Amino acid sequence: MTCKRWLAAALCFCLLLTLGACGSEPASSTTTTVATTTTTAATAENTTTTATEATVTTTTTTTTTAAVTTTVTTVKKPGISTGRVTTTTVTTTTTTTVPAGPYEGPLKYRHNAGKAVIIGCDETSEPVVIPSSIDGNPVTNIENGAFEGCTWLVGITLPDTVKRLGGFAFKGCTALTAVDIPNSVTEIGDEAFRGCTELATVTFPRSLKELGEYAFYGCAKLTAANLPNGITSIGRAAFCDCKALAELTLPSSLTHFGNSVFYGCKSLTVVIFPSKATTISGEMFRGCSGLTTVTIPAGITSIGKNAFFNCKALTTVHYGGSEADRNSITVYDGNDALSSAAWNYAK
Repeated sequence: MTCKRWLAAALCFCLLLTLGACGSEPASSTTTTVATTTTTAATAENTTTTATEATVTTTTTTTTTAAVTTTVTTVKKPGISTGRVTTTTVTTTTTTTVPAGPYEGPLKYRHNAGKAVIIGCDETSEPVVIPSSIDGNPVTNIENGAFEGCTWLVGITLPDTVKRLGGFAFKGCTALTAVDIPNSVTEIGDEAFRGCTELATVTFPRSLKELGEYAFYGCAKLTAANLPNGITSIGRAAFCDCKALAELTLPSSLTHFGNSVFYGCKSLTVVIFPSKATTISGEMFRGCSGLTTVTIPAGITSIGKNAFFNCKALTTVHYGGSEADRNSITVYDGNDALSSAAWNYAK
């Protein structure tokens, strides 16, 4: 009898435990992991599947380059669907700018009042590209003599932050064939490209105001000089001995010419002098043996010594004034070519 009572008590106790477990609700849980994947089980009932646990997976990836740090966070959590568990993905990208490190390259430079100045360059077989800024400072000036004598320089790219090309800046760069000067440069210094014997093409900027003395002296392969409207001054012998120069544009803004500007430009055939000019300087077209036609505005008051010396092919002069106006021009010695040419008068 005692054994039967003991057995009955044990059965009752087990039954109570079972009823208590079945009557309680399941405990909810949230799992968060980093850079892992979590799979959540689902319970099916009458073709409807409901996620029994709210499981969230968070993946964070951080990428850092020299200039940018990018963090991508992906959050995955199960939703409710028919027949299967769905996953919702949310991606957030945050980009933080990191200050650039010090310049690394062939250029030599210095900083001056918050601006970078190029002062030289180590030898390289590749074309040189000058950045718009160095160490956070804009590059505004190519210093005097910065690339002088760099016979290895095969190409140069200038940024549109540069305002001035210094004197002798590219003097003697005999491998340089073309230069595109950006529309920020206002001054090209004395002898800036002197002796660049292979230089054939130059794009002059619209911003240019002054062209220094001997700037392109001896650039024997330069074929064109289309100067922009706005330039006011060309220095002495700026294009002297540019033997291949055949195309020339002298805008109306030009008022000052140094002596011998186009001395020895044998390929020039036609020259139209700017309308606001008052003087044709000495030896300006001396030795231009291919020159056949010149247009001279009525405002010219003097023609310097030897301005057209040895211009043996000159046959025609178009003059903006009358014959009487022509007789009032002061013409110095060495301009016999003008006297022998036929003059056409506008008045």
